[in-house]
Amino acid sequence: MTEEEKLNCGCEHKNENDINKKHCMKYLGIMLATLAGSFLAFYFVADMTIKHMTDPAYQFKKMDKMMERHSRDMEKMDRRMMKDMGMPSMFHHKPMVVLDKLDDEYKIIVDLRAFDNNEKNIKFDLNNNLATVSASIEKEKRHEDSIVEFSQSFYLSGNLEKSKIKKETERGKYIITIPLKDND
Repeated sequence: MTEEEKLNCGCEHKNENDINKKHCMKYLGIMLATLAGSFLAFYFVADMTIKHMTDPAYQFKKMDKMMERHSRDMEKMDRRMMKDMGMPSMFHHKPMVVLDKLDDEYKIIVDLRAFDNNEKNIKFDLNNNLATVSASIEKEKRHEDSIVEFSQSFYLSGNLEKSKIKKETERGKYIITIPLKDND
């Protein structure tokens, strides 16, 4: 090889090295810009999330949602427990025993649905103007025995005629009528 060829050859080689360095710098710049952009995007999202989560209004909303969910879960559990015990749900039904005072008598009305619609499961006792309604029923459900017991007492004022107490069943209700004595 002549010197001219060596010089030409070196120039081409130098230009090739410069081109490779320019390409490497270009790719390195793109990588650094991508890395910086992704870091800034992550930083922005993380910063906004932390600000949002530490905001007291957000925490109160979150707490309200948790309390509502807890309340719904408790209501579901109450309904399931009442259903398993064979009692009507307290959220959707009237009370099992209602006391009505009329002018000349008291009426105690018992809802029989919880007690197999059988008045024989209901016991009534009147002692010193204290009326007690109690009930007990044994149920078998899914090979499990359970006993449902209920008792409620009322104080009845006035002179009661214990000998004229009437007990009757009417449309799923057990009605106990206790007349009052006339004060003549």
